[in-house]
Amino acid sequence: MIDPELEQWVWADSPHVDSALGWKDRDPALRHWLEASGMLTSGMVKPDRPKEAMLAALKAVRKTPSSSLHTEIAKKVTLDRCIDGAFLKLKSVLQKWFPAE
Repeated sequence: MIDPELEQWVWADSPHVDSALGWKDRDPALRHWLEASGMLTSGMVKPDRPKEAMLAALKAVRKTPSSSLHTEIAKKVTLDRCIDGAFLKLKSVLQKWFPAE
């Protein structure tokens, strides 16, 4: 188990997230739907329960969760937009352990 959950970076403020989760050009927009569903507090960047919110969003558009979905997001959404303190600490530790060459 990894704490913080890897789903933290999924909620970066990026249009690629909406697209990958099947919410591109949908009405309401993903974040508005999450707020209306009680999974995202207005004004917050990420849901309190990121994994559950991601699964609910996928279910709502009848999209199956898969490793390829995470791959798609990882290719397009950088970690630079993630503001979660615990995730930033994890990122820092991993960068120390595995420095870029």
